[in-house]
Amino acid sequence: MRRQRQDAICAELERTGRVTVEALAASWGVQPITIRRDLDDLAERGLLIRVRGGGVRSTRVSLEFSYSDRLQQQLPAKRAIARAAAAQVESGQTVLLDTGSTTQLIARELSGRTGLTIVTNSLAVGYELRGSAGLQVVVLGGLARPGGIELVGPFTERQLAEIRADLAFLGADAVDAAAGFYAASPEVARIETLMIRAAARAVVVATADKLQRRSFVRYARLSEVDAWVTSGEIEPAAERRLRRQLQVLQVPSLEDAQR
Repeated sequence: MRRQRQDAICAELERTGRVTVEALAASWGVQPITIRRDLDDLAERGLLIRVRGGGVRSTRVSLEFSYSDRLQQQLPAKRAIARAAAAQVESGQTVLLDTGSTTQLIARELSGRTGLTIVTNSLAVGYELRGSAGLQVVVLGGLARPGGIELVGPFTERQLAEIRADLAFLGADAVDAAAGFYAASPEVARIETLMIRAAARAVVVATADKLQRRSFVRYARLSEVDAWVTSGEIEPAAERRLRRQLQVLQVPSLEDAQR
């Protein structure tokens, strides 16, 4: 739970630039001392600057948390999800990949394939596929978010409006078993929504711990997505609610599968 709180704190810092002890304690239902310890730990790692009553964004937060640190979180589970997602891709298809860390791993799984068109707004995915001679790779243009790896904004949205794809793989900062899938920023949420509209089939790829997280903007209701490929335990009531709206494919993490 501590790591989940700290991940959420970093996401909030990336979105707003500032967090307060009072608001975080109320949001998570914990004592202020617990949040202060979280903030102190993040400050020691250089991921925020402590100020009276909370913390503000460090110049290192966006780069380190959203790209390197996020990719390493639950890596065996993300690799298993990526492998299961890539298995759904058939030769000749056009595939949309967003900027999630798990979609970067899907790109890695697809890098040796041939006869596919990959369309992405992720600089990381584009770099991942740079040597894949058998693929046609399209990196959408747009505004690079400060410290991020995504291209967003009106130019990106106009390009997406002209594209038709077979599959879209989307990350999520949070999942609500009743309401749907969420992103940390309005700009990213808009791109996710447009990718869903552009694809014949939309698949969310995210670990099950996202059910315990909260994020800012809903980009899709459950019924607007075809499937969720995930890894980890889902509370039975939440699982029943989810399965009434979409396909849920649970895969064991590679770490678990090797035991």
